[in-house]
Amino acid sequence: MEYLPEETGAKAFELAYFIHRDRELALQITKEAWAALKVHLRPQQKRFYYRLRGRTIGGVVIKARTKISLEDAQKLQSLVYVRSERFEKEQEVKLTPRDSPPQKIGLSDEDWLVRFVKHLAAIIVTRSSFYATLGIARVIFNYTTEEATKIYDAIIQDSNRMKDAPYFRKRKSEVLMKGLKERFGELLQTQVVAHGEERFKCRSDSARFATLINQCLDLFTPWNTHCVLPPTLDPLNEPIDDLSFAGDDPEQEHPIEARRMHTLIHPSCFKHLTTALELVSPNERLEVPRFFFQGSETGSQSGGGPQSGNNPDSDSGRRTASPLTNEELAEVETALETQNRRRRRANAEVMAVLVDGIERETIKLNQKPVRLRVDEDARLIEFRLRTSTGSYCLGLCSWTTGSYQAQYRRETITSARREGASFWSISPRFRTRIATSQVPIWK
Repeated sequence: MEYLPEETGAKAFELAYFIHRDRELALQITKEAWAALKVHLRPQQKRFYYRLRGRTIGGVVIKARTKISLEDAQKLQSLVYVRSERFEKEQEVKLTPRDSPPQKIGLSDEDWLVRFVKHLAAIIVTRSSFYATLGIARVIFNYTTEEATKIYDAIIQDSNRMKDAPYFRKRKSEVLMKGLKERFGELLQTQVVAHGEERFKCRSDSARFATLINQCLDLFTPWNTHCVLPPTLDPLNEPIDDLSFAGDDPEQEHPIEARRMHTLIHPSCFKHLTTALELVSPNERLEVPRFFFQGSETGSQSGGGPQSGNNPDSDSGRRTASPLTNEELAEVETALETQNRRRRRANAEVMAVLVDGIERETIKLNQKPVRLRVDEDARLIEFRLRTSTGSYCLGLCSWTTGSYQAQYRRETITSARREGASFWSISPRFRTRIATSQVPIWK
């Protein structure tokens, strides 16, 4: 396959199957994610200008990167998350009639937990090791805020970039809790704990899901990253060289941030780190969220039936897929080639704009420039060309750097009436807006 080895495509399929446990659907998600990656890679080859953001500490402005730039395999991993979410929501809408209380029909407790951990991973992997610390230590596991700051201090290896407890609580609420509540709505309920902080109501039998949660975290660890912690670890007194960054070029910190994220998300590495910091074992702090459904005042806890999780996933892990066959690999390649050929020949009138898989705007290609407000927390902006024969991904923009400038130009659209359409630019001055200009989008 183009750009990435077949092994990476096989990992994308394995990941999609783990989330959905449906081979046909996993193959469809793999095709869509790979097709999206093909139009994502070209513009990303051009370096973006990046403006560091900072905080004032003791009268001194400390600037540092707030979001990571993903390598190609990690982009494909993130695209599987985004593509999966669309199918998840379609399934959930079918299972739960509109204007009725949520019902747990056809999905097990384990299915809901996998979707929860996956969505959290999708948020943190496009941001930074700070958010990975929050997500792992303060959402999946219930370490105290003070313990989470201790973990982050050991990971970041830079006293100028350490955060205080109020900042931890603020960003957890504004980014992670907000994103998870928007995704799962009234299926999750919260309670107020110390310092006015919100936590999701958890299951009393959380320990039963330790194997499943660890399996999730293992699969959701950023691809092409490795364990870098030494066997003998003393992070309170000795630096961790592979996690340290002393340069002044933010572009050089990306691989180090990826290592930090690996250390936080990968179960074995995180346990090794917490042990070295003399904290209790992660499994002892595991708090699995409770999902609330119609007919259950206490939420989903246990029980029989296909919808309540009587399968062995929770205790022994989730079944993984058998490898892609040669025929399935050929099917993926053929689908990509066919879509690329049709996209090049498309005679389109309309472009759809999707933010994190949700359609936000439909634009006629001959209309005047428009503005679309995009939330700062958006992870992926996609432009899709709509024709009478189908919908084709025109381009992707990863909202990975907070404040930058980028241009997307591609090959000419074949059309009887015109040779081009709008191209989209993200202005560093209006960081949460996207505007179109009447210039060719393809070249």
